[in-house]
Amino acid sequence: MDNCNNSSDINNYCQNADKLCFTRIVSIMGPTGPSGPSGAMGASTVILGNYSSLEELKEANPTGHIGNSYIVGDDLYTWSVENNEWHNVGVIRGPKGDDGPTGPKGEKGETGPAGPKGNDGTSVTILGNYDTVEQLKRNHPKGIAGQSYLVGDNLYVWSDESDDWIDVGIIRGPQGVEGKTGPTGPKGEQGPKGDTGPKGEDAPINLPAALFLTTSEDLDNGTYIVEPDENFPLALKTMDTDSLFYINSDNNTITFFKKGIYRIDFSVIAHPTLPVSPQAGSNIISVGFKKVGESTVYAGISVRANNTDSVLVNGSGVINLTYDREWFELANLGKYSVIVESPSVDDLITESSLVTPAVSILIQKIG
Repeated sequence: MDNCNNSSDINNYCQNADKLCFTRIVSIMGPTGPSGPSGAMGASTVILGNYSSLEELKEANPTGHIGNSYIVGDDLYTWSVENNEWHNVGVIRGPKGDDGPTGPKGEKGETGPAGPKGNDGTSVTILGNYDTVEQLKRNHPKGIAGQSYLVGDNLYVWSDESDDWIDVGIIRGPQGVEGKTGPTGPKGEQGPKGDTGPKGEDAPINLPAALFLTTSEDLDNGTYIVEPDENFPLALKTMDTDSLFYINSDNNTITFFKKGIYRIDFSVIAHPTLPVSPQAGSNIISVGFKKVGESTVYAGISVRANNTDSVLVNGSGVINLTYDREWFELANLGKYSVIVESPSVDDLITESSLVTPAVSILIQKIG
């Protein structure tokens, strides 16, 4: 084959009856470019509750926000803004429990075929447990996003945004499957008839209930400003007869552990921050008890007040919870901020905080 020396276009080739003309190009690799800047730090994950199935999660929360997550069975689902849906990021498990007793040896079965290898999952890593939050912070004053530790029954996750360990609630596994009914035992012989016993006294009515209080001593200089759509402060759980609730004073929320019907009664002492004016809503105090992240109000009230004298705002209502572990908040539903305050026990002849509540919530399980 002859070389073609007359070609002027290195991207073409020519062919005729007795020769083929071509040109070969040799490329030279250039130097490697500089590394790009580091990406922005990702949002932290907040576990808001759990559901028995993905369908229950989507029915209760058709949409979410970045960083929101729920436990479904043993898996953690987080909200994907890019895909606009709940995304399974893997299994979340607590620390290994104590070994149980050895069971009876079973009969050897046939070995089944090996299944295909699954994809690697992403999970929240539980690195250990501590008895108190102080022990956790003393051993790990700093953490990394995604790291978590158990303190008692509660899960603490490191938040880069807050630069602190955040309590995201109690971690509990799903209820086990009910066991099979055992065989009926032999009928026993009839015993002798016993004497008639005395009439018993009527049993007292005992409703499971909880009382939450925030006094002026819990507030900064006796006052607290609540902006629109923010939660009123919750500082103390004075009573919880059946361990039905969990209060989180970091984000001022209350977790209901069991489904059922509950009566809600609340009171707030507050006044508007703006003077009374023709501006719509400037003298309104509106308070509502609702699920975290939702707009439906289950107990609420709105009153008019001036910006100098605090008023007592009372509200009540009933909620019917169909799922375990639901989160609620007492929020400012007005368009303007309000100031929460109450008298100090220093001005009274009693030291009881029950007479100076800035915020109080009484919850009773009635069904």
